[in-house]
Amino acid sequence: MAKPENITIHQLGRLSVDENDKLYWGGRPVKTEEKITLVWWVNWSIIIGAFSTMVMAAIGIWKFCCS
Repeated sequence: MAKPENITIHQLGRLSVDENDKLYWGGRPVKTEEKITLVWWVNWSIIIGAFSTMVMAAIGIWKFCCS
């Protein structure tokens, strides 16, 4: 892995943006996003957690409105 360097005020001329708002440094595109993949059980845990949160919120609203 390359060691990060500090940018000086004189190097800012190397920074540019194209018409699609993509960032470039010295004419080379700067990677601003990275796709990640999760294992299947993490994906299912997220789905189950979101579903149970919605159910708990619905129960809480129901108890608040009907009490």
